[in-house]
Amino acid sequence: MAVFSVVLGVAAMLATMILIQVRGILKAYRSPLSRIPGPWYAPLTTMHLRWGFSTGEIWKLVERSHKAYGPIVRLGPRQVWVADKDALKEILVKVDLPKVAMYSEISRDKHSPGLFGEIRYEPHKRLKRFLSPAFTVAYIDNLEKYFQKTMRELLNKYESQMNADPGAVSFNGIEVDLMDDLHNVALD
Repeated sequence: MAVFSVVLGVAAMLATMILIQVRGILKAYRSPLSRIPGPWYAPLTTMHLRWGFSTGEIWKLVERSHKAYGPIVRLGPRQVWVADKDALKEILVKVDLPKVAMYSEISRDKHSPGLFGEIRYEPHKRLKRFLSPAFTVAYIDNLEKYFQKTMRELLNKYESQMNADPGAVSFNGIEVDLMDDLHNVALD
C-alpha cells in the first residue's frame, strides 16, 4: 500500500509539472507576438540572448536572424528586434510603448539615467523632446566627419599602446577601459 502511495504521489507531481510546461508552451505560442517570425525556440527561452550578450556576440545572432526571417524578428518570449527604418520610425515617434526595465539596469547612473536608461514615461518624454533635434538623420549625417575623427584618435591611441611593447602585446594584449574610452568618444 505504501509503494502505491509513493507511485501515485510521484505520478501526480509529474502530471503537474507536465501540465505547467504545456501551459507555458501554449501561452508562448498563443501570444500576440506569435505572428512575428523567428526561431522556433524564441517563444520559449531567452538563454540564447543571455549567451549572446555575455559573449558580446549578440549582434551575430541578430544579423543571422534578420537574414533568415526578415526585418522584424522575435528572438525571445518578449523580445522583438526591428531592422526596418519605417517600422522604427513608427515605433519610436508615433507609438507610445513603455520601455522595459532592462534599460534602467544598463544605465551607469541610477539617479540620473539619461535618455537611454530612463524608463518612466514623463521624464523620458521630456528628455526625448529636448534631445530630438540632435538626432535627426540629416543632423547625424552631417556629423560623420567628427565621428570618423574621434574614432581614428581612439584607434591611434590603441595602436600606439600596442607599438610601445609589441612583445608584451602579442603575449598579453593591451589593457583598456572601453567604457571610459567610449564615454570620452561620446563627449568628443
